[in-house]
Amino acid sequence: MPVPRHSRRWWVYPAVLAALLTTWAVLMTAGDHWGVWPEAWPAALTMAAGSFIAGSTPAGGGAVAFPVFTKALGIDAPVARTFGLMIQGIGMTMAGIFIISRRIPVAWRAIRLGLAGGIPGVLIGVFGLVPPDPYPRLLFTVVAVVFAAAMGVSHWVLRWSPCPETAELPPDHGGHWHLIALGVLGGYVSSLVGSGTDLLIFIGLTLAFGLHERHAIPTTVIIMAAVSVAGTIALLLRGDPTLAPAFPYWLVSVPVVACGAPLGAWVASRTHRDVIVGVLVLLIVLEAVTTTTLIGWSGSSLGLGCAVALGSTVYFAWMLHRRHAAFRRARK
Repeated sequence: MPVPRHSRRWWVYPAVLAALLTTWAVLMTAGDHWGVWPEAWPAALTMAAGSFIAGSTPAGGGAVAFPVFTKALGIDAPVARTFGLMIQGIGMTMAGIFIISRRIPVAWRAIRLGLAGGIPGVLIGVFGLVPPDPYPRLLFTVVAVVFAAAMGVSHWVLRWSPCPETAELPPDHGGHWHLIALGVLGGYVSSLVGSGTDLLIFIGLTLAFGLHERHAIPTTVIIMAAVSVAGTIALLLRGDPTLAPAFPYWLVSVPVVACGAPLGAWVASRTHRDVIVGVLVLLIVLEAVTTTTLIGWSGSSLGLGCAVALGSTVYFAWMLHRRHAAFRRARK
């Protein structure tokens, strides 16, 4: 009996995991870093949940790390941002290796388009102009909340069901450039708050192109992994001062996320879309509550937030219309 194609690569992830953990143990020992555990262990505990969420949803591990780091652990927001990029570079890369080795369906064209925008976007954010805090996180939260509402309408009101058999994008009707644009914006947001590319690309894949959530999530995991690695390398090249304080938290979290994110990817590949949508909406609501609690709204940020909410509503409504129009054409 021939060996199933998907089983021929089952060893890839365990082999890479063994190599990573061996390298990590050598680094911890050679650098005498075992002493960071008493102070940094809460980061590893946080990422036990954060890495699972990063692999199983488009929210990203940074969405969990940021509120816990800044509120519970008293870590500065720029350090939490840097940690988010650094640790996603490990966890989501390992999840990507697991996804590819297990042949979990992904939209490769979407990955190419997302990276064509995401990597330049994160480089622009690292080396370019940085808007003042707290506008990046507040405005990203507004976009996420509007998306949650649009996804809820699509799923529970319009009751639209995607085609689960294919992970590829439908034929292009002049709209694939939106994934590049969302990638640029997502990469820029990720450079400021630690995550965002995965969620923004997920918005485009599900609302505009109607990709099944079970296929869109692993697609965005691979995109976010590459963007996180590119962002971390850019921070290293720039000699960012937040790297040093983030390093101990990163060290203790590496073995946790190397296992947690692939586990999340495996669970997501076997989860019904009703559960995926419900969990994602819940995560966005929790993120909005924590952001509002931690940061708050001023008069200027509230006015700008309302403008972004209006623009996002119009844009997402257009995405839904475009998706339905494309499927009507496909039926003819």
